[in-house]
Amino acid sequence: MLGVTPPRVSQYAKLGLPVEPDGKIDPDVALKWLKSNVKSAASSTKNPADTSGLIEMRIRLIEVQVARGEVALQRERGEVIDKDVIVRFVVDWNTKIKIGLLNFAARRGPGIAAKVGAAEVELIGLLEAAMREHMNEMADEPLPMGIQA
Repeated sequence: MLGVTPPRVSQYAKLGLPVEPDGKIDPDVALKWLKSNVKSAASSTKNPADTSGLIEMRIRLIEVQVARGEVALQRERGEVIDKDVIVRFVVDWNTKIKIGLLNFAARRGPGIAAKVGAAEVELIGLLEAAMREHMNEMADEPLPMGIQA
Protein backbone atom coordinates (compact mmCIF):
# COMPACT_ATOMS: atom_id res chain seq x y z
CA MET A 1 0.00 0.00 0.00
CA LEU A 2 2.84 2.36 0.81
CA GLY A 3 4.79 1.38 -2.28
CA VAL A 4 7.84 0.15 -0.37
CA THR A 5 9.26 -3.32 0.18
CA PRO A 6 8.65 -5.23 3.43
CA PRO A 7 12.35 -4.91 4.44
CA ARG A 8 12.10 -1.14 4.01
CA VAL A 9 8.95 -1.07 6.16
CA SER A 10 10.88 -3.01 8.82
CA GLN A 11 13.65 -0.42 8.64
CA TYR A 12 11.13 2.39 9.05
CA ALA A 13 9.50 0.55 11.97
CA LYS A 14 12.88 0.35 13.70
CA LEU A 15 13.23 4.10 13.14
CA GLY A 16 9.86 4.73 14.79
CA LEU A 17 7.16 4.17 12.12
CA PRO A 18 3.94 3.55 14.09
CA VAL A 19 2.72 -0.06 13.76
CA GLU A 20 -0.70 -1.17 15.04
CA PRO A 21 -0.89 -4.03 17.58
CA ASP A 22 -2.00 -6.45 14.86
CA GLY A 23 1.13 -5.63 12.84
CA LYS A 24 -0.65 -3.52 10.23
CA ILE A 25 0.24 0.02 9.26
CA ASP A 26 -2.33 2.81 8.97
CA PRO A 27 -1.54 4.56 5.65
CA ASP A 28 -2.55 8.01 6.92
CA VAL A 29 -0.39 7.69 10.04
CA ALA A 30 2.48 6.29 7.95
CA LEU A 31 2.27 9.21 5.51
CA LYS A 32 2.44 11.72 8.33
CA TRP A 33 5.38 9.89 9.87
CA LEU A 34 7.21 9.63 6.53
CA LYS A 35 6.70 13.33 5.85
CA SER A 36 8.01 14.41 9.21
CA ASN A 37 10.79 11.87 9.70
CA VAL A 38 12.09 10.46 6.44
CA LYS A 39 12.04 13.78 4.63
CA SER A 40 13.89 15.54 7.43
CA ALA A 41 16.44 12.73 7.63
CA ALA A 42 17.06 13.00 3.89
CA SER A 43 17.51 16.74 4.05
CA SER A 44 19.95 16.48 6.96
CA THR A 45 22.09 13.84 5.28
CA LYS A 46 25.60 14.69 4.18
CA ASN A 47 25.14 12.66 1.01
CA PRO A 48 25.79 14.94 -1.96
CA ALA A 49 22.98 13.24 -3.90
CA ASP A 50 19.92 14.88 -2.33
CA THR A 51 17.07 12.34 -2.20
CA SER A 52 14.40 14.70 -0.85
CA GLY A 53 12.86 15.11 -4.33
CA LEU A 54 12.57 11.35 -4.69
CA ILE A 55 11.02 11.07 -1.27
CA GLU A 56 8.55 13.84 -2.13
CA MET A 57 7.55 11.95 -5.28
CA ARG A 58 7.17 8.71 -3.31
CA ILE A 59 5.02 10.43 -0.70
CA ARG A 60 2.87 11.98 -3.45
CA LEU A 61 2.48 8.56 -5.07
CA ILE A 62 1.37 7.08 -1.77
CA GLU A 63 -1.11 9.92 -1.25
CA VAL A 64 -2.60 9.30 -4.71
CA GLN A 65 -2.84 5.56 -4.03
CA VAL A 66 -4.63 6.22 -0.73
CA ALA A 67 -7.04 8.69 -2.40
CA ARG A 68 -7.82 6.20 -5.18
CA GLY A 69 -8.42 3.50 -2.61
CA GLU A 70 -10.82 5.74 -0.73
CA VAL A 71 -12.78 6.51 -3.92
CA ALA A 72 -12.91 2.81 -4.82
CA LEU A 73 -14.25 2.02 -1.36
CA GLN A 74 -16.86 4.78 -1.64
CA ARG A 75 -17.89 3.40 -5.05
CA GLU A 76 -18.25 -0.11 -3.59
CA ARG A 77 -20.44 1.30 -0.82
CA GLY A 78 -22.60 3.11 -3.37
CA GLU A 79 -21.64 6.52 -1.97
CA VAL A 80 -20.38 7.88 -5.30
CA ILE A 81 -21.50 7.47 -8.91
CA ASP A 82 -19.29 7.59 -11.99
CA LYS A 83 -19.61 10.81 -13.96
CA ASP A 84 -20.35 8.80 -17.13
CA VAL A 85 -23.44 7.31 -15.47
CA ILE A 86 -24.69 10.77 -14.48
CA VAL A 87 -24.02 12.19 -17.96
CA ARG A 88 -25.90 9.27 -19.60
CA PHE A 89 -28.84 9.82 -17.22
CA VAL A 90 -28.98 13.58 -17.94
CA VAL A 91 -28.81 13.02 -21.71
CA ASP A 92 -31.52 10.32 -21.58
CA TRP A 93 -33.74 12.44 -19.34
CA ASN A 94 -33.35 15.51 -21.58
CA THR A 95 -34.22 13.40 -24.63
CA LYS A 96 -37.37 12.18 -22.88
CA ILE A 97 -38.36 15.76 -22.01
CA LYS A 98 -37.68 16.93 -25.57
CA ILE A 99 -39.88 14.18 -27.04
CA GLY A 100 -42.65 15.02 -24.58
CA LEU A 101 -42.49 18.72 -25.44
CA LEU A 102 -42.54 18.03 -29.18
CA ASN A 103 -45.63 15.82 -28.76
CA PHE A 104 -47.46 18.25 -26.48
CA ALA A 105 -49.26 20.17 -29.23
CA ALA A 106 -50.54 17.04 -30.99
CA ARG A 107 -51.60 15.33 -27.74
CA ARG A 108 -53.17 18.26 -25.89
CA GLY A 109 -54.07 20.62 -28.74
CA PRO A 110 -57.39 19.01 -29.74
CA GLY A 111 -58.70 19.10 -26.14
CA ILE A 112 -57.63 22.70 -25.65
CA ALA A 113 -59.15 23.70 -29.01
CA ALA A 114 -62.48 22.12 -28.02
CA LYS A 115 -62.51 23.88 -24.64
CA VAL A 116 -61.80 27.34 -26.05
CA GLY A 117 -63.73 26.92 -29.29
CA ALA A 118 -60.68 27.43 -31.54
CA ALA A 119 -59.86 25.79 -34.83
CA GLU A 120 -58.01 22.57 -33.93
CA VAL A 121 -55.47 22.57 -36.76
CA GLU A 122 -54.63 26.25 -36.30
CA LEU A 123 -54.21 25.91 -32.52
CA ILE A 124 -52.00 22.82 -32.87
CA GLY A 125 -49.82 24.67 -35.40
CA LEU A 126 -49.49 27.69 -33.08
CA LEU A 127 -48.69 25.52 -30.05
CA GLU A 128 -46.10 23.50 -31.96
CA ALA A 129 -44.41 26.63 -33.34
CA ALA A 130 -44.32 28.23 -29.89
CA MET A 131 -42.95 25.01 -28.34
CA ARG A 132 -40.17 24.73 -30.96
CA GLU A 133 -39.25 28.40 -30.46
CA HIS A 134 -39.10 27.87 -26.70
CA MET A 135 -36.95 24.73 -27.12
CA ASN A 136 -34.54 26.62 -29.37
CA GLU A 137 -34.20 29.28 -26.68
CA MET A 138 -33.59 26.58 -24.06
CA ALA A 139 -30.88 25.03 -26.27
CA ASP A 140 -28.77 28.14 -25.71
CA GLU A 141 -28.67 27.50 -21.96
CA PRO A 142 -25.47 25.86 -20.65
CA LEU A 143 -25.73 22.18 -19.78
CA PRO A 144 -25.16 21.02 -16.19
CA MET A 145 -21.86 19.58 -14.93
CA GLY A 146 -19.88 20.90 -17.89
CA ILE A 147 -21.49 18.46 -20.31
CA GLN A 148 -20.65 19.26 -23.91
CA ALA A 149 -23.46 18.91 -26.43
